[in-house]
Amino acid sequence: MIDITTLDFWTGLAAGVIIGAVGQYLGDRATDSRRRREQRREVRSRFDTAAGRMPELIEVMRKDLREMPLVREFILIERRAIYGGAPNHPLFRYDFEDYDHLEPVVRNLVSLGFVQEITFNNTLRFRMSEEFADSLAGS
Repeated sequence: MIDITTLDFWTGLAAGVIIGAVGQYLGDRATDSRRRREQRREVRSRFDTAAGRMPELIEVMRKDLREMPLVREFILIERRAIYGGAPNHPLFRYDFEDYDHLEPVVRNLVSLGFVQEITFNNTLRFRMSEEFADSLAGS
């Protein structure tokens, strides 16, 4: 036969475990939500810094992404140069003559974490991060 105090103990224990687990879940969810908001604010702040330093390039990149939303790679090259890229691998092209200090500006995007250099030949080649592409598309 089950003693009433034993039943009360097990019921209280089960209720405590359930309440604790639900509380932990809700707390973690609220913390994750706060972290995501803080991360979005931090990315927006870095993007605003970049846009303030290089508004012309940012505007052209924004336009390019609207036209080809899945492309993430781009090259920096002289206007007169011919680049024989792969036809099935589209990329954006930014000519040195069109922007003041193009390479240092793009290196600034690298230092902000928005772009990664992926040069594998004599042409400077970069890949945009998804957060950068999202920031360009969202503004």
